[in-house]
Amino acid sequence: MIPAGLLHHYRLCNLFTELMLLIETKATARALRNSEENLRITIARCNYSAEQQQLLLALLKLIAAVAVVRNHKEQQQALQQLAAFAEEIKKSQDRAIRALVSESNVRQWVARKLK
Repeated sequence: MIPAGLLHHYRLCNLFTELMLLIETKATARALRNSEENLRITIARCNYSAEQQQLLLALLKLIAAVAVVRNHKEQQQALQQLAAFAEEIKKSQDRAIRALVSESNVRQWVARKLK
């Protein structure tokens, strides 16, 4: 039997990846909102501390901001903010959040989009 914490971890990884794919494919606003809401609900239901939830919600907010930019300059700014935040998480002591950011490919996605 798989531990619940591990299932939550991979569910969150998949949901973050789904949101990034929706942004990449220029999905409808409704699909993006549904994906963001699924992430919010899952973050709230997982056994993360309040601090971890704040980090995950901040990450969600930064990723979602990439979807609503109006021009290339705004996109670059949003991606740079997201890249800085992902690097900050990479250096944190919280292994669970570090693993989630790494396994959902947030840093790689940002690096690809910044090229």
